[in-house]
Amino acid sequence: MPVWIIALPGGEALAAALLEGLDAATCPFGIRDWLAASAGQHSSPALAGRDVLIAGSLPLLPRQTVPLAALSDRLRAAGAGRIVLVAPYLALAPTRLAAGEAPWPPPAALARRLSALADAVLTVDPLPNCEPEKIFSIPFATVAAFPTITRWIDAHVARPLIVQLDAGRCLWTAAMASRLECPQLVLHRVRNTDGSVELSVPDLPDATDRTPVIVDDAICSGRSQLAALHRLRSAGLPAPVCIGIHALFDTQAASQLYGTGAQRIVSCNTIPHPSNEIDVHPALVAATRSLLQRLRPRHEPPASQTATPSSRGMTAEASGRR
Repeated sequence: MPVWIIALPGGEALAAALLEGLDAATCPFGIRDWLAASAGQHSSPALAGRDVLIAGSLPLLPRQTVPLAALSDRLRAAGAGRIVLVAPYLALAPTRLAAGEAPWPPPAALARRLSALADAVLTVDPLPNCEPEKIFSIPFATVAAFPTITRWIDAHVARPLIVQLDAGRCLWTAAMASRLECPQLVLHRVRNTDGSVELSVPDLPDATDRTPVIVDDAICSGRSQLAALHRLRSAGLPAPVCIGIHALFDTQAASQLYGTGAQRIVSCNTIPHPSNEIDVHPALVAATRSLLQRLRPRHEPPASQTATPSSRGMTAEASGRR
């Protein structure tokens, strides 16, 4: 039975990729139809027991859990089977809070809300320090973006120098540099209370013939990338390429980065943004297919009553053929 796909606002391209790559069909009712309907209004034999994918990123998660819960309630009342949330960007914690903005709930509280409304969650490289595999009570799967980023660098940057802005993320940048057979440089980042960023820079390699590629899990205010650009350009290195998995920056930040010497700013298409050049949708489609195959049917009792957190977490690489 084909799964039904419901696209969240901004998730239309992802929904189209899932529709093309899976045994799937577009849900005949859009998200606004579901939220406007009374419970059970869209009940039909066509939905009974059918799995539903809700596709789209959640950058404002505390505000989005209420309509998501209402959507889930209506789908359940209409007879849906398993509900899987495919959210390439999942904001379990804020990247930054605007002045006067209310504090976000703790990640564990948001995880409980999502665990109550879905049967599984799939995302791309959640931001560090949230430990989602420990706070979700439903299967939580992740897609690693670095293989897809690596192939993009291989195709677009001659003689790269991989520059990582946090020592804690060095494992996947080391793998990236190994696959590209190029050197890497790790800059240790310190965020000050005033919002400024300082970088502890080791001895720079003799790499004036290589293009620095600054890789980070997200580009938000751009301050970390600006600090790195200043250091690298002052050392006489060529104009760097800036890559972020998640694009959370505005046009002002982009202008500052280009004005400081960036030759190109690129992101994965986890969030619709003008900088999207790296397509992780094929990897999300493959990971969704695998997740659906591994999920037990709804209401089926667990095989073991002693499941550990690690048994709930699943990881997949954003891979695929060249």
